Amino acid sequence: NKPFEVPWIKHPLRQFYYWLAVFKNLMTRLSNISSSIFPPAMMIKLFLFFSHLLSFSSATEATADSFLSKYHVTTNVKSRLAHTFINMVFYNPNEHCSNIHSLNVQLPRNARLTDLVMNLSDGCELNSTVKSLETAKDDFQQASSSGKPAALLTAWDMANYNVKVSIPPNGTTQVLLKYQELLWQKLGRVTFQVPFFPGIRVDELQVDISVEENKTGMNEFQIELDDFQTIIGNKTSYAYSKRSQLSEDSTLPRLFEAYYRPGLLPEDGLFLSDGECFTHLFNPSTFLSNAGPMSRRIVFVIDVSGSMAGQKLEDAKASFASMIATLDERDILLVQSFSNEGTEQLWGPLEATLANKAKAVTFVEALQTIGGTNLNDAILDGIAQVQAAGSSVVPVLVILTDGRGNIGPQVTASNVLNANTEGRVKIFSLAFGSDADMDLLLGIAIQNGGRAVRIYEGYGDAVSQMELFYKEELGSIMLSDIDVSYDLGTIRALETTLPRFPVLASGSEIVVRGRFDSRIPSLKTILKSTVSAKSAIGAQQWSPEYLLEGEAPLFSDDCRSSFAQARIVELLEYRDAERALGNALFGSVSTSRSSPTLLSFQEQARQTALEAGLVWPGLTALVTVESNADDCQQQSTDVCYSGESAGTNVEEGVGDEFMSDPSGSYGGGMINS
Repeated sequence: NKPFEVPWIKHPLRQFYYWLAVFKNLMTRLSNISSSIFPPAMMIKLFLFFSHLLSFSSATEATADSFLSKYHVTTNVKSRLAHTFINMVFYNPNEHCSNIHSLNVQLPRNARLTDLVMNLSDGCELNSTVKSLETAKDDFQQASSSGKPAALLTAWDMANYNVKVSIPPNGTTQVLLKYQELLWQKLGRVTFQVPFFPGIRVDELQVDISVEENKTGMNEFQIELDDFQTIIGNKTSYAYSKRSQLSEDSTLPRLFEAYYRPGLLPEDGLFLSDGECFTHLFNPSTFLSNAGPMSRRIVFVIDVSGSMAGQKLEDAKASFASMIATLDERDILLVQSFSNEGTEQLWGPLEATLANKAKAVTFVEALQTIGGTNLNDAILDGIAQVQAAGSSVVPVLVILTDGRGNIGPQVTASNVLNANTEGRVKIFSLAFGSDADMDLLLGIAIQNGGRAVRIYEGYGDAVSQMELFYKEELGSIMLSDIDVSYDLGTIRALETTLPRFPVLASGSEIVVRGRFDSRIPSLKTILKSTVSAKSAIGAQQWSPEYLLEGEAPLFSDDCRSSFAQARIVELLEYRDAERALGNALFGSVSTSRSSPTLLSFQEQARQTALEAGLVWPGLTALVTVESNADDCQQQSTDVCYSGESAGTNVEEGVGDEFMSDPSGSYGGGMINS
């Protein structure tokens, strides 16, 4: 069955090389025996062709021995900002030619790449710079095509990155990636993800984690993966793992989760600054524990149009029971289905007793799909159902939809804004898949107070995504209509992230980041803030003062990068909402752009990313620059191999969907195993 198999050669690729050599030898002998069998010109062409094929195969065989010898991940967490370093060491055994390899890397969705350093075995170090995407690609192409050492890092989307490395001959090349991630406290935890298995063969895999909370301390530290050694302290905790000789078939996850529970913030909050910018954390825990949660009047508006048939509607039904579990007798519950009409069926309003919640679940289980998507009337009807809530009750509309409305988005957004007087109703949207009008839903959330998130399909965890979103954002509302302002004396805040929040859920915290128009000359400066909000016992106001003591940050650019990341997320949300609402967005949103004639939101985001040195999908990339140091002899060489290494399989263009959701999602299979 295998007439050409050579029994003493086991590897299939080497079998191929063997027969190529045999054929080459045969051609030589035939040419010696008789030139009459083949014309001389044909003999020469055949000989050169198979000689070239054999030499190419030999080069391919040599580069097949290139591998990732070390993958070392170090994550340091301090003051809700995680710094991670990924140290990769590649080996190229070829003596006379460079290799070009491409490796896809999966990182946390909110990670922002800030630096790439390339260290060669001859002692040469190549640093990198953030450039616009096309410029960076051109620079790498120019260097790598001539065989010079170079590296390029681009982002496919908010979670998947591509590293291209031109590896010099006969030696090792170290590539060091650095990224940062903003962290938030949700449900009493600060959760973060750590890169783990790179998806290809690696000789040594090591992970080191440290978490430091000097201001509040920590009550718990957990790694959701086995075989980690941990040391848990009151203010600092550590975790460590090391593994060897892993094949590409390993079942280890690409990412794993860790979390810690910080201690309570001071009642007046924390104001962290390096004199250039600041991070303000606020959660008046003592007051909130005494006041208790606020009552809710909440309507679930569920899309039952034809496109919701099948798994989407089943997922909505499955998550509904979990989402209403946190409601109690003080809350008023309604369920409204919509399709051709804004209200196809209505259940409630009724008190959220155990018996009534069971009836609501039965009502939702019986829903069936019909007709089109009257998104405009559905939201207007939902607002009308909850708008009359009392002053100490939070009116909430949660809409689950997968489609686009049957009238224009600008008309819908305008109607919603006019109906929702003073943004009284908090509108939260769960958008199923890529067909949902995410731009419109973002615009409505920005204008009216609320959030819009995409629920990713096809990963088997859509129900978990919806449940987690609801628990983190609406599970138990402690404050609503929160507004934060600052009195910095003679100092002016040049720019801040949005200082208004629709609600504060239990176990969460208010976070505002900003930067000053100039560096504070003295760090013995008193800054004042005012926080106003509604609570279960009425309107409240806090006016804490903070003394900037000049605590040195973990890294010098902590504050600047922290602000830049948060600001870019906001700007890209504004960009997406602008696609649906046009200039109508400007009148209702406090942004850094005073008129439509200034830089577009995307250009503002690009400029912010370039100034802060951040890699962002579709905007910027990291590329190494040639070194002028005497010990860096970057000579041109032949390129004997160019190909893709194993890793996460990401196709070009996949980032478009994720770019429409820059603030992240609630799962969506982002942790692969």
